[in-house]
Amino acid sequence: MKFYSTKSDRHKLKYLITSKKAYTLIEMMLSIIIFSLMLVTIFMVLSIGLKSWQLGEMSSSNQQAAEVAMQRITGELKISNRITCKFDKANSFDPDYICFENPMKEQDFKTDSITRNPLWQSHIIYYILPVSAGSKKNILYRRVISHASSVIPVVLNNLTILSYLTPDEIGGEKPKVIVRDVEKFEIKQGTGNLINITLVCARTMEEKKLVYEQDFKRGVKSSITVSTSIRPRN
Repeated sequence: MKFYSTKSDRHKLKYLITSKKAYTLIEMMLSIIIFSLMLVTIFMVLSIGLKSWQLGEMSSSNQQAAEVAMQRITGELKISNRITCKFDKANSFDPDYICFENPMKEQDFKTDSITRNPLWQSHIIYYILPVSAGSKKNILYRRVISHASSVIPVVLNNLTILSYLTPDEIGGEKPKVIVRDVEKFEIKQGTGNLINITLVCARTMEEKKLVYEQDFKRGVKSSITVSTSIRPRN
């Protein structure tokens, strides 16, 4: 240990003690403010990145669901008979639908052993129904109505078709959900035997309020529209 005995030494010791500086209150406040600003900036950047990622994921999911649903519909319509395709509604309150004959059974295309004409096995109906009463969101269903094999295609009447447009089980068979969040499912007559189909899927971002909302407001909607024209071959 070093001792300071002389006056000069004591003066040096006093100088050493008084020359030690501490942080002032203003310096500490400035440090806290700067650190807080850095945290807010980092949080804002992460918030923007998170919302951008959510929007991208939502758009990708929408597009994939709509395209898969459309490919399935057109794939089955290609091998159907145009005469059996029905999509006319009795009034505007009826659900949008398309009904047609199907020659497939257990993933095999069935044909008559003599005439080699398609052997019709069932009717397929694609239709949309609201998720709940008054909801703008719809669910696209697919219902299969099996019947005895026939070389001559059978056309269902409107009343019979409407009786099947329900999410409930009928005849031991329940409809399958093809895609949710459907905003529009429209079928129109095209030129000649063409059938025009439009499917719109839309989702809305609903989440807790975050700090940064200038570019990302609540209720941001991602919508995808898939349209095609198909001509039944059989």
